[in-house]
Amino acid sequence: MNPLETELTESDEYVMVEIPRNQPDSVAREWASSLRGKETIKGYDREQRQMEKVPPLIFKSEKGRRNRERYEPAVVSLGPYHHNRASLAQGEKCKLVTLEEYSLTTGKPIALLYEKVYEVVHDARKCYIDGSTDAYTDHEFNQMMLRDACFILSLIENVSLASDKIFLNSEYLGYIGLANAIPDLFVLENQIPFVVLQVLLKLKFPDDEGEDVLNRFFNYLNYGEVVVRNEKVLNNKHRYPLHLLELYRSYFISLSVSPSTSSPKESKGNDSGGRF
Repeated sequence: MNPLETELTESDEYVMVEIPRNQPDSVAREWASSLRGKETIKGYDREQRQMEKVPPLIFKSEKGRRNRERYEPAVVSLGPYHHNRASLAQGEKCKLVTLEEYSLTTGKPIALLYEKVYEVVHDARKCYIDGSTDAYTDHEFNQMMLRDACFILSLIENVSLASDKIFLNSEYLGYIGLANAIPDLFVLENQIPFVVLQVLLKLKFPDDEGEDVLNRFFNYLNYGEVVVRNEKVLNNKHRYPLHLLELYRSYFISLSVSPSTSSPKESKGNDSGGRF
């Protein structure tokens, strides 16, 4: 076997791994170990997928170490992987505000929101790497999911609807922090299960209104303004995405495979490539 190839399964499936020649063979062994026990990539069961962490192999290169901050949240932690980091403490205060705000705008008490999220708490746990949520009781984990989901949906809604309430959040994060909070929603290790977001969306928005809010938010990120499109972001008839990042990816795929209404900025030749 070529030293740059690592066995993926017992079948004749291989994965190409670019390894610097001056790195020891232990790098290849580490990569193989991380893949051992999984299905082949082509046939990997979507229902069994979990929210993976960034492979440590990336940070063994100089470029990976230099750009490490791109793989970590800047102002707010979402989910268990970066929870309780001291540098993100200000974001926790903001979550309490958005939780109360979500309760007020839905007309539902926080206790009811908690109960609704708790109905999917065990499914949500399964979305994370085994052992990564063991330090949290069901109550603690459910609180985390509820607060994080309300923060995400509050930010999405306020951007989508051009709400003045977004400035309330800036009092806690600061304007620079608030701007960085949006990219934090799409950090790989900073995701929460979409099933949690869906529970809260249904409590607040009837019919397809929740999907329209998500669509407007993605349009803002892509075009720099809230434009109206006809496509449905939740167009998978069989299952919901694993997390928000996957849904955003599906949104981009829909842009490339279906005819769409160009935004005003597109017609003017804007090629900014999105908001972040």
